[in-house]
Amino acid sequence: MRLVDQVSLRLGVLRGLARWLDKRTGPDGALRCRRHRVEHTGKNVYGALLHLELWRYTRDEEHLERARAIVLRTLSMLGEDPDSKVPVFLPGRVDPRNASTNAIDGGACADTLATVLDECPQMFRGDEPVRVRDALESHVQGYLRHAARERPITAQRLWAATGVARAARLMGRDDWRADALAGCRLALQELSADGVASYIPEHTDHCTHEGLADISTFYHSRTPGFVLYVHDVLGEPLDDWTAERLIASLDALLALRDGNGRKLLHNEAKAWYWEGAYEVASHPFDAYALQTGARLLQRPDYSLAAGGVMEEWVAHLSALDGGVESHAGPGVDFQCRVFWTAHGAWAARVLADVPLRASHDTPRDIDLPASGLLHVERPRYTAVLRGARRRSSNLFGCDAGGGCLQSLVVRTGGGGLGMERVAAPRFDVARPGSARVRPAHGKSHLARWLALLSAQRSDLRFRLFVASVEWGAGRWLGALLYPLRHGLRRTWRDASPWRSAHADVGTTHSFDGQQVVFRGGVADWDGERLAGVETERRYVFEDAAVLLDDSLRLSGVSALVRYELPEQLTDVELSCEGATWRRRGRRLELQVRGGEVCLSVRGRYVC
Repeated sequence: MRLVDQVSLRLGVLRGLARWLDKRTGPDGALRCRRHRVEHTGKNVYGALLHLELWRYTRDEEHLERARAIVLRTLSMLGEDPDSKVPVFLPGRVDPRNASTNAIDGGACADTLATVLDECPQMFRGDEPVRVRDALESHVQGYLRHAARERPITAQRLWAATGVARAARLMGRDDWRADALAGCRLALQELSADGVASYIPEHTDHCTHEGLADISTFYHSRTPGFVLYVHDVLGEPLDDWTAERLIASLDALLALRDGNGRKLLHNEAKAWYWEGAYEVASHPFDAYALQTGARLLQRPDYSLAAGGVMEEWVAHLSALDGGVESHAGPGVDFQCRVFWTAHGAWAARVLADVPLRASHDTPRDIDLPASGLLHVERPRYTAVLRGARRRSSNLFGCDAGGGCLQSLVVRTGGGGLGMERVAAPRFDVARPGSARVRPAHGKSHLARWLALLSAQRSDLRFRLFVASVEWGAGRWLGALLYPLRHGLRRTWRDASPWRSAHADVGTTHSFDGQQVVFRGGVADWDGERLAGVETERRYVFEDAAVLLDDSLRLSGVSALVRYELPEQLTDVELSCEGATWRRRGRRLELQVRGGEVCLSVRGRYVC
């Protein structure tokens, strides 16, 4: 791509984002979200950073005026939390419609205010610089520094740390600096052995369900990205341990992506947040983390990956209005376009450096055994597989483990999107390529459903809150259908008496670079295994195909067994010892009445 085209593309991205936010800002300077019916102060403030970047490109003073207006509006939102009596940027957590916290909004506001005052003080008039400093002193000293060091939820703590670090640099506060760095070190300690950031650390009181401690593809990059940002703005060198943890976390970020650069929602602990098939809303944070990691860790391969992330994100900027769409296709996610578009400020911070239209890096495999995830790349395809995971609930936790092939994207050539060969809905009991077992004895589907409705009362009440948000946004039909889809229908599906291989949470795996073997069992929706059943899935990764050898062993079990053959699985070979099977289309079925039984399915996914 020619230099003039590169500059034009970057300017177009920035202008689209800034204009989208500007058009929704009223004459009083307030940008009120039409979906949530509230002023998202901690998101709106990022508009000032977008205009600052535009001014750097164009030297148009109008951008400084717009940035200044956003800063002044943000200053007017500094108030007191009615419960804790600390100074915060409202609405923060005070208004539940804001869908944010004091730490997140405060971090964004302090970061932006300190950045624009530090890097472009000429935009302000009269006593405005003093007002900015006074607001930073009040908020950071009175609340944010403590959140940056002590907040138990990692992403919230680190968001606070971004603001504390930027304010510390501006105002020369070594005590604030220490707070931000302490929060960062704690975040790196909370990473799994293979570098994965859980949504909420399991040792905290906020982790009220095991599924909250699983992988969050949406939040993961906040850890390496925000830690790198804090170290960068403070000029704090990365020691060997910090660098090792950051590299592990950035490698994990790459492993979470499919062959099209999208992160699979099968691996999203905050499952209720998303209605689409995937999300790119977190790509600005991914791009920042990878590009900054490339520079500070001397890893040019991360820069190439950042280019791919940025291109996929740019492809989701609306051609009609310049704002960000979280995904293409059906489904309305809980967050709003104000969030997604404003977060583009993090992409803007590295937009000038990310190599768009870059050549792709050499294919690599990334094995994350502590998190049960395997990412395999070959020149013609990318595969993502999952073994062990945490238990899930109606709201939280991942799905599709147990050695499941979550994604197989085959490259088509020409630089376009690859073809996904194994796409399947989330939290589906009858997933192709996954054995299912229905014990001969046990509660009926109806009895299990009624018990599950009772057990998940609190989750279902929260679903009603989400439905009320949809109603307030004017999506009346969607609001009425939401409790039916996620309450009645979802719990009916989860209450199914069928146990499935991909619901297993204790699957182990071993990978030697050429093949992976998963060993597990079949489990109920909550991960409880059925005794007497073992599974072994072996995948061999050839240059132009993935070979599957899937076996199911039952010992002393009386049950009905089903196996749906994936449509893309070819050259299928079937065998069964100890029972007679029958095939109906792509469904295998056998009745087991005790004894030793082994069902084996072999085939290949041609790439």
